[in-house]
Amino acid sequence: MLGKTFKGLTDRTLVWQTGELLARETGRDARTVPVRPELAVEVAFDGLRRSPRHPTGLALRFARVVR
Repeated sequence: MLGKTFKGLTDRTLVWQTGELLARETGRDARTVPVRPELAVEVAFDGLRRSPRHPTGLALRFARVVR
């Protein structure tokens, strides 16, 4: 994971996305819901920085969903 973003999504898109992701659910625990990797999302960002919060050690700056 490089970060999280919901910028650029409409409420309608979030409802659609939630349904699509849950349809691809492969398991579940208290914090995560793994899904089959069948959807693609284009995310724009302004830079990459080091981050101790993410397992990759990196984070996207000013990330937003484009399509």
